[in-house]
Amino acid sequence: MNAITPMNPVEKRIADETAVTLSHPISLGDQQQSATVIICRSRGGVGASTAASTIFCLADAEKKGTFIEVSGLTGYAFRAHKGAKFHVQNSNDLMAEILDSRIARFSELTIIELEPGRLEIVKDLYHLLGSTCAGPVHIIYVADENEDDPTFVGHLARAGLPIPMVVTKPTSAMRKSRVFVTLPRLGGDIKSSFYRDHSTLTQAISDSTQQGSKLMLNFELRAFRQQIEEYCRG
Repeated sequence: MNAITPMNPVEKRIADETAVTLSHPISLGDQQQSATVIICRSRGGVGASTAASTIFCLADAEKKGTFIEVSGLTGYAFRAHKGAKFHVQNSNDLMAEILDSRIARFSELTIIELEPGRLEIVKDLYHLLGSTCAGPVHIIYVADENEDDPTFVGHLARAGLPIPMVVTKPTSAMRKSRVFVTLPRLGGDIKSSFYRDHSTLTQAISDSTQQGSKLMLNFELRAFRQQIEEYCRG
């Protein structure tokens, strides 16, 4: 049996700080255990899986939250999620099937990730969830790196819906605007464990041997937590 190599002081400090970050579930408003987060985007490959996994990770809900993916192929976050998950594809009765899945586990934090072709249902879905489920409903729009002023945000505002939280990948262009919230960057072996091995984000962080990647991700997770909590407080 191989002996476990003890951590040096710097490694231990990084591990302790990361544990602190993940030990206090993020606040998503009143009745947060039953909150619903709708994640939508107009293009694929923009970081929706990263957004979903980060929220589940910070909410300590990777094994007890509910993930509903609507249309398209299942993404990385869906495959990594260890809690209840539903892949809804019935285009003839889509809204009812989403509601069936949500109501069946109404007491759990639920993330509903919409494929790009399903933006048109956000308004009705928001109102249906708000009138049916007791918990708060939040909308997150994941912007492409070239979307300096997402038109969908204005569309929701004109429809009378709350302004969504707009997140994007950590690119230099988006960091210049306060409108956008930067998603945490998954680097090094954390990224490969998440995308290749379908590990939960918490597990990928725990298994990482690259301390620099863990340290930077810890900083970014804390910043993301603060921004999403501020958004949920209104």
